[in-house]
Amino acid sequence: MTYKTATNLAIFPKNSEKDILECAEILGFDLKQKFAFIPNPNSKKKDAKHPFHSPITVKEALEYFIDFKGPIRKKTL
Repeated sequence: MTYKTATNLAIFPKNSEKDILECAEILGFDLKQKFAFIPNPNSKKKDAKHPFHSPITVKEALEYFIDFKGPIRKKTL
């Protein structure tokens, strides 16, 4: 059997409570607020999946799905 990796793997660290609280304070986020991703009806990718469950709290998103310490990619800037 041959295995070839895909380009859709993402590994996110667990951020510290201190970093989460600091980010939320700077950006004015309510950590208990929930949000959900809604598919764009105009998107050509009808089967696109989100990298995490939805709805999700702001705290969960900041804690598990955002890399505060990693290098920023040129594309992101």
